[in-house]
Amino acid sequence: GGGRVEFTRRKLNCGEVAAWYPPVWRSFKQKQVVTSSLTAEARALSFALGRAEWLLAMMHECLFPNSFDLVKRKGMFAESGAIAVTDAKSLYDSIIAPGAPSGMEDSRCAFEVLVIRQSLRRMVAVLRWAPGDRQLAYCLTKNDSRPADLIRALLKVGKDQISDESFVLDQLSRERVRRQELGKARAAGALHATSSRGHEPGRA
Repeated sequence: GGGRVEFTRRKLNCGEVAAWYPPVWRSFKQKQVVTSSLTAEARALSFALGRAEWLLAMMHECLFPNSFDLVKRKGMFAESGAIAVTDAKSLYDSIIAPGAPSGMEDSRCAFEVLVIRQSLRRMVAVLRWAPGDRQLAYCLTKNDSRPADLIRALLKVGKDQISDESFVLDQLSRERVRRQELGKARAAGALHATSSRGHEPGRA
């Protein structure tokens, strides 16, 4: 699994370009064997939220040493406007869905979902979804140059942006349809070329 924690501004949650800086990031091997990728994703998100909550508490204690109270931290966290991002759409849907995650076959995953919900409530955080190739923690667990190039570029400019989930899903759907139509056109072109060659003069 992998996760990162970054400092940014509230406007990032509104789809605007915002400055950001990642003080914490880590990739790690799961300590326990899991039965599904969903459980692994849930544990990775739970780890990142734990680090974020700890960092928020440390930051508020440094900024307000005389007034910070760990027991009443939720009220102070509300002023920070925390955002959590995952690239696991099924995990995202399970967390934001109302009610208990009773439909999950893996009880450990259901428990992790409840822990994540509690952590989000304590930090008064918003959960967002982003495609894997646009999730900045993607490069922590994948041996691929493209996500590494993405995070290097963002570190260089010091800015990030999160688009609305419905807009991203619509764009992905359009791209999928475009690729399917392109594949059909190429297949039809290849068939036509083969058929034309089969009727050339002098051929059997």
